[in-house]
Amino acid sequence: MQKNNLHICLKNGAGYNLNDHYLALIYELLKRDIKITFLQENYGLSNSFFCLIKKLSKNNNFSFKLLDLPNGIKSHLKFADLLNSLKTKKINLIISTSDFTTLDRYLIKFATQQKIKVGVLQTCVLHQSLLKNYSIQRSNKKDIFPKKNIQLKKRNKNISSIIKVIINKIKNDLEKLFFQSKHNFFYPSLMGYGFFPINQNDRFNFSSGRADFVLCRSINELNILKNKIGGGSIYHNVKMPLLIKKVENKKTKKVLFIMSADDIELTKVEIENWVFIAEFLIKNLKIYEIDVRLHPRTSEELQWPNILERKLKQHKIKINMIKKNQSSISETAYQYDGFVSAFSGAIKVCKEQSNGFVSCVLNLSGRKNEESWMLGDSEEISIIQQGEELSKEMFIRKKTLKEGIPLTQLLINYCNLKEYS
Repeated sequence: MQKNNLHICLKNGAGYNLNDHYLALIYELLKRDIKITFLQENYGLSNSFFCLIKKLSKNNNFSFKLLDLPNGIKSHLKFADLLNSLKTKKINLIISTSDFTTLDRYLIKFATQQKIKVGVLQTCVLHQSLLKNYSIQRSNKKDIFPKKNIQLKKRNKNISSIIKVIINKIKNDLEKLFFQSKHNFFYPSLMGYGFFPINQNDRFNFSSGRADFVLCRSINELNILKNKIGGGSIYHNVKMPLLIKKVENKKTKKVLFIMSADDIELTKVEIENWVFIAEFLIKNLKIYEIDVRLHPRTSEELQWPNILERKLKQHKIKINMIKKNQSSISETAYQYDGFVSAFSGAIKVCKEQSNGFVSCVLNLSGRKNEESWMLGDSEEISIIQQGEELSKEMFIRKKTLKEGIPLTQLLINYCNLKEYS
């Protein structure tokens, strides 16, 4: 049974994560007459974001606050004032997308003082250094992807270049130390919130063991985080709510490619690999159309999107390049028979918000050393190694062995707890 007058505070990082990680939850909470205070960090925002916030704000149970990122003392004073205003709102629960940033630390300290439980919701892939010595047993696979002109160029290192690297590292370390001394120690202490010391888990950019509970998107991610970070947190494998409740199983013969190279050029070989996959889908799965979705932060200076578009069209493939002002994956997932993604947290949203096949190709994102465990080794995601021979089985929806706890009900259960412990 749900208590009356529940109030949940949600804090979001990048604005473009709202639709895919919070929106369905917000709708469900508002439907249950639960009040929401939504705290949004001031980055990754767009006109469509503010249009959505304006729409949500028509509901009297939804309130919105924009958070300035830590800069000078004014940003700290402003956030401290916001926390003081929250004291009168009788908040039952706080959910954030991390627990290591300066703003997170303020919220956690505030929650401890007010005896409010804090949870962190996973929106990202797992950090590579979580399992430094993790290795995957690979079988010998036939390499059919084109790999022309692959040669590692040896760099001629001289004394001046080595000195330059050392100087830059020292400079970066000093700047980081100066930033932390101001924003994790000096300013918070002036605000009456004490010190925010760093711990070794902060480098993982998600959960550092400070929250009361952690909301994971697969059982394997839960096991890794619990074993490697632990702390006093309770770890839950959750089932995310659907944004589009009724999904037709009608075949559309459309596939979505999800690209994640937002600040780096793809190589000629990587682009050819994507073209090869597109050709395979058209020939073997009778796919008629491919949408290519760029990361929201993709730099306009990058050349690879235009090169990829041109090469796909040269192969008579019908494509649409989805760049700016894109709808969220959660809103459009029902339009596709399946998804082929570069290494990206977006792959989690695809498996949660659709019935189509979900495949991820490793090491075609412009970066290297990507491993399947960083995506949670979910049974619902087909992992394709770069260079692996393609087969139809890689593009069939798989079933999960163990579903998570419905997220909305879990949060209500936490709100219903009689006392903070």
